[in-house]
Amino acid sequence: LRKTDINDFVNSLQVIAKGYRGVFEPEAKCYENAGVEHEEEFRRKVRIVNRSLNGLMRVKEVMNPFKTGFFAFEIISHKLLRWLVPIFMIAALVSNLFLWDSHWFYNISFVGQLVFYLAAYIGFEISGSGQGGKQGFPAKLLHTVFYFTMVNIASLLGMIKYLRGDIQVMWQPERANV
Repeated sequence: LRKTDINDFVNSLQVIAKGYRGVFEPEAKCYENAGVEHEEEFRRKVRIVNRSLNGLMRVKEVMNPFKTGFFAFEIISHKLLRWLVPIFMIAALVSNLFLWDSHWFYNISFVGQLVFYLAAYIGFEISGSGQGGKQGFPAKLLHTVFYFTMVNIASLLGMIKYLRGDIQVMWQPERANV
């Protein structure tokens, strides 16, 4: 392992790359505290994507279906593509803008995306005021849209930092006696 490795992820990938199986143990338990504040959660997501992408690229042979079989599909679809969602979101927004004059579908799609991002901003404002959970369904929906957008912005930032070679080395998780 290297200092930049996110060991729980990289160790599993190394096991698979050596031809062994990773086995799910339903009785195993692990608890990780999510960030209480949005800023803390944002930094956590940036760090996780940054270090995980670095680890996946170090053991990239696990994405070869001829070597790891169905696991390659699982790792690409459940990790890599999930991290790339913000790029797909930006591409959809920009392409709909450029296709605005070609068909009504692109107008609706572009406006829908703008409404989505406006809802994310309103969700951010509601969450920041501490009223996110106190206003019922509309506030919870807006918070969900905000959270989805926030984690994708964090993912994009984590990828950008990885591509610049800026890999976070140290992280001290909070330990709790459970």
